[in-house]
Amino acid sequence: MNSNSNDDPSELERELSAFTLVKPTPGYATRAEELLVAQQETRRKFWLPYAGLATAALVLVAAVIGLPKLWEERTAIDNQLVDNSSFSIPEVTAQLQRSYESGVHYQELEPPIPLEEMTEDEIRYYFSYHCNPCYQFEEILEEWYEPELDEFSFIRIPAIWSDEMRHYAQVFFLAEEFGVLDRAHGLIFESLHESGERLDDLPSLIRFFSRLGISQPRVIAMFNSEEMMERVRETEQSNRDYSVQSTPMLVVNRRYMVQPNQEVGQTQMLRIAEYLVENQ
Repeated sequence: MNSNSNDDPSELERELSAFTLVKPTPGYATRAEELLVAQQETRRKFWLPYAGLATAALVLVAAVIGLPKLWEERTAIDNQLVDNSSFSIPEVTAQLQRSYESGVHYQELEPPIPLEEMTEDEIRYYFSYHCNPCYQFEEILEEWYEPELDEFSFIRIPAIWSDEMRHYAQVFFLAEEFGVLDRAHGLIFESLHESGERLDDLPSLIRFFSRLGISQPRVIAMFNSEEMMERVRETEQSNRDYSVQSTPMLVVNRRYMVQPNQEVGQTQMLRIAEYLVENQ
């Protein structure tokens, strides 16, 4: 455009006509909106993983900061439950005990000895030194039975259904007769299950009891005495009376038999025995 164009209207009109204004089509606004939405979605997908990590980090920090307070609140609730007179541990225990069923958790027996001959409640424990579950049971028994507190007698009786078990029954009665059963009982178990120092013959018995302060002549005299043989015969009869075929086994007040099974573990055996003593 030159300096004289302003004075010539026709020239101005020709220059203006060179510019063409395009009128938007009807779908222009819709397409523009779609492009804007697509752009926003692309940005959202790009930042989404980072936003998730940031959120997880915030949750973790909040959990760590709030954990002591949560623990205090939980402890306060537990203490309140224990202190609440409506919450009773004995009641809960009693509720569990009421679920013990004859034929499932224990067996009812015909007592071969009249009950009137009993002077106090008793729990008989039939065991074998060869029985590994009996060996494991000993630690539980030691923590459970307190003669000075419990209002029943607890009687260990060797199970006998073989010559080897008869021999170890005699070992048990030797220790009992010499007054060293408390020290000897666990050692006899260990000789079979730990050390391998078996007590299968008289020389090994003499060595074993000499370490407990019992002289050789006393061991020899007692081991084959008529008194010993009588105790073994009585024990064999007791095994027959209660049909002892496996160990460990408890007989409560000569009326109920408790043995481990799929429903009853070793610790529960003792709970069931206590329940039978107290409620039958």
